[in-house]
Amino acid sequence: MKLPLHFLLLTLVCMAALPLRAQQGQQGRHTVYAELLGNAYAWSANYDYLFYRDNRIKLSIGAGFGYVPFRTLKGPAIPVQLTFMYHRETPHHLEIGAGMSYFHLTTLQRSADMQSTVSSTRNYFILTPRIGYAYRKNEGGLFLRAALMPAFRVSPLETGISASEKDAFLFARTASVWCGIGAGYTF
Repeated sequence: MKLPLHFLLLTLVCMAALPLRAQQGQQGRHTVYAELLGNAYAWSANYDYLFYRDNRIKLSIGAGFGYVPFRTLKGPAIPVQLTFMYHRETPHHLEIGAGMSYFHLTTLQRSADMQSTVSSTRNYFILTPRIGYAYRKNEGGLFLRAALMPAFRVSPLETGISASEKDAFLFARTASVWCGIGAGYTF
């Protein structure tokens, strides 16, 4: 349990180090958005801070909170991501990112006698690179994104995956391909 707590603490420290309010001349650097599928596998609420921008390049860092709500697989998710965006002085961007998502999941399955439910909890770390499209104006406003994400399970590396986890292909395989769409507001 120490490793997930350290990961959560690191995420909170990184987010606390970012400015929390827009200042004069700093419009368009903060984004809040919801993502379906994406880094948190089901849904997530996210915050993104644009820490560098010039005529063609933007760099941002972000984190969020999500939840995996399936009948036999449930638990919170914490995605963090560093994103590079390329554009030609338009709000349309090519987005390339590298992230990691932490999952604390409980698996529910029937016991051998089919009379009771057995649960087990496992922590996962999944690397989530991203390539996609983002719509983001410099002055702020509507934010949209769509991406394709290969996912690589970093831990646990053991092969004893339960039947419920095999149903959720992202956690059962060492590598898989995933996608996500998001919408929000930049200010």
